[in-house]
Amino acid sequence: MPDDFTDALDLVADPGAPVRVFQIEEVDTARAAHGERLVNWALAVGEAAREVVQKEMSPSRFDVFGAPTSAAIESISLDILGVLSGAIPNPASIRMSDGQREVVLAAARDGVSIEPVTRGLRHLETAWRRAAIELVIPNFQDGVGISLLSAMSDRISAAFATVIDENTRRYHESSSRMLEMRMMDQRRMLDRIISGDVTSPAEAGQVLDLDLSQTHLCVVLSARASHEGAVSPSDFSTFRRACEKALGGYQAAFVPQEGTSAWILVSAPTLSVHAVVSTLTPVAEHTPWLIMSIGVARRDLAGIRAAHTSAQALHMARRSSNVAAPVSTFADEGHLALLSARAELAHLLVEDELDGLLGDDSMSEELRHTLEVLLRNLGNIRRAAEELYVHRNTVAYRLEKMAAAMGRDPLGRPLTTHMALQLAKTHLAATRATLDAS
Repeated sequence: MPDDFTDALDLVADPGAPVRVFQIEEVDTARAAHGERLVNWALAVGEAAREVVQKEMSPSRFDVFGAPTSAAIESISLDILGVLSGAIPNPASIRMSDGQREVVLAAARDGVSIEPVTRGLRHLETAWRRAAIELVIPNFQDGVGISLLSAMSDRISAAFATVIDENTRRYHESSSRMLEMRMMDQRRMLDRIISGDVTSPAEAGQVLDLDLSQTHLCVVLSARASHEGAVSPSDFSTFRRACEKALGGYQAAFVPQEGTSAWILVSAPTLSVHAVVSTLTPVAEHTPWLIMSIGVARRDLAGIRAAHTSAQALHMARRSSNVAAPVSTFADEGHLALLSARAELAHLLVEDELDGLLGDDSMSEELRHTLEVLLRNLGNIRRAAEELYVHRNTVAYRLEKMAAAMGRDPLGRPLTTHMALQLAKTHLAATRATLDAS
């Protein structure tokens, strides 16, 4: 089978100089090595492929990728000419040009998959195969032409296999590196938000790629204290993947901490704590060494901090318990978080538990007092009515108004609600200030 294509290349007709050259220095070097005629031919083959690629791209995307794509096509076409002429004896020695690197890096940076890049390379390979056919078939007859075309096709295939493998490898390396850098920037930003160091929602939203006006909640998770040393990093990684899969319907940022602990910022336009609990409970129940704590759900920049503060405080109170439920919320066990004796947490508990009843009008005060009496009487409407000196129907009516205002059963969490009512008497002014600020 022939491995010298000199006779065929001598028959190449000069299609004329291209209208535009993207890799001027590289093209000038190729002209010095191969002559103007062959270089013009190689650039013409590349131009045919470039036109196909441009038709497949949207105008906006070609505006971004057009120039580096054209430069990459030029470089690869000159490499193919080198392979066919013998200047590059081993196709596996082809290396990426600057144009190719720029296309791959741009794709990785913008989150474009490698498939369009690979598809463009296949279009270029097809153009070169067509060029080989058009060169060989009219000029070489019978077995000679078939052997020559087969040998040229093998060299072209080997060259493009190298180019595609190199582009794919570089793309995945770049994507991994950029993802790691993006995650580090996001973690630093979240740490700054939690510490109160960020006041610009625009800056935070850009780094986090997040609409801060959405509702946010925080899930703090770790191995139970009794299992700390028995959980391997591999176990924790498996659990992390299960969480990410379960939370696929939300925008979730997973932030590893020291050892086998982490927290997750969950965001969505509308977000229900109950729905997130239902989503994560099956994962937690299959992981007996795990404990999860979910904070309050809040909007905006301050809401992220409130979500993390409430979840973290609750988790610290629950982690040392061997009988704590796998998943719990600040609404269910917020009173435990008060063990940290932080006024901010007391405000959050009052705000979360008594939402809808925190007005300073007479009706809100009357409803809070009625709820306190009901809880003291274990939810018995008749005894509460006697203590309040009103008809039982009045108490029942007020209970309905409470449920409508709070969006839940007012008697469903008696311990937490009772504590919130007591705290509200002291902290209501501060709680109102917090509500106004948010």
